[in-house]
Amino acid sequence: MSRMGMCRRSVSKDKSFLVATRAIGLSPSWLLPAKTARVGLVSGVGEGSVSAQIAYATESKKTEYELGYSIEPVRGKLVSATITPANNVLKVEMADSSFEPGATWKGTTNIDARTGKMSKVTITRAWNW
Repeated sequence: MSRMGMCRRSVSKDKSFLVATRAIGLSPSWLLPAKTARVGLVSGVGEGSVSAQIAYATESKKTEYELGYSIEPVRGKLVSATITPANNVLKVEMADSSFEPGATWKGTTNIDARTGKMSKVTITRAWNW
């Protein structure tokens, strides 16, 4: 198939670099249909990793950001939390690929950052055939 007829939805570049002894991942991108510039950063902290993403919509001039932390406290079990201040939501996920051989169980909940109330809990199971 000719690439001329294909429409790209985004343009991005991933780059890693060292600041002192800390590795930092940088991911700038441009989302074509939304006309939005986005920059993501990720770096290890202790046993886990911290992430930040900033998005700027050029037409509405709206800026959104989110902050996250993830850690694998035990091999095969991943816990992550991401807060998006624009909608006051804290998303907490736990994935476990050690509970059942060949399957990954994942639990997700959204918590209102103002009230501390959970909106719902979703549990999914993915497996390999």
